[in-house]
Parts: sequence; C-alpha cells; structure tokens
Amino acid sequence: GLELKAGDGLVGLSLRLEVLTLLFVDFSDVTK
Repeated sequence: GLELKAGDGLVGLSLRLEVLTLLFVDFSDVTK
C-alpha cells in the first residue's frame, strides 16, 4: 500500500524531472 505509493511517487518525480530537463534544454536551444 504505502510502499507502492512511495514507489509511484518516486517514479512520477523522476519522470517529471526528466520532462522538465528536456523542456529546459529545448528552451535553452531556442534562446541561443
């Protein structure tokens, strides 16, 4: 129960960070 929720949270967080990183890289390329 809680363990699964914690795992899902970590996966969601890592995915969110990956998306943010991709968006930031794209934004940096656009502003060059």
